[in-house]
Amino acid sequence: SSCNPQSQYVGTVLLEYFLWRYGIANGLFAKEYYPFGRKSHGKYQITAAQNKKRALSKKEVEAIKALEVKPGSRKELARDFWLFSYYANGCNIKDIVHLKWKDIDWKEGVIQFVRKKTERANKSNQVQITAVIHPHITEVIQRRGVDDSQPENYVFSIIDANQTAEEQHKHTQEFVRRINIGLKQIAKELNLTKNLTTYTARHSH
Repeated sequence: SSCNPQSQYVGTVLLEYFLWRYGIANGLFAKEYYPFGRKSHGKYQITAAQNKKRALSKKEVEAIKALEVKPGSRKELARDFWLFSYYANGCNIKDIVHLKWKDIDWKEGVIQFVRKKTERANKSNQVQITAVIHPHITEVIQRRGVDDSQPENYVFSIIDANQTAEEQHKHTQEFVRRINIGLKQIAKELNLTKNLTTYTARHSH
């Protein structure tokens, strides 16, 4: 039987990927020689086909923006943070939750922060995110940001500094759940065939 050359190639790459992961985990290979990662870091980046399936078209994004939602509703909350993520280069919701006022440079018109999941890594392995402050981002910050804009304060009141890491994680998960429920309602109203979740914004920007 004939084999699709592209499928064969992808299968070979994935096999190599898992062999490397296994080898590093078991001390067989040195981590610095790991060939996979971001293109910008000179590594080979595997493109997941599912990301294309999750991505929305520009027309669908515009429909979400144009949808009339009731102020204070779950749909408004969901749309606000979905579009925030979309315009902030697909920023992870967890990173938005942990955003601090010191991360926002109004003068330069950018948001800069280290991705939460990489902040404990060595500085060379930390992932720095920079996003231009889109008018929608400004709008959400003005509508939902806390009044006390001290540099170390969180921009949004979803978590606070007095909570343990476990409590913050729990609040973040609950927040993501609320957003996804609202997004499901939006998708139904707009008759979107794609599954609209917080992840969709990350793959659509």
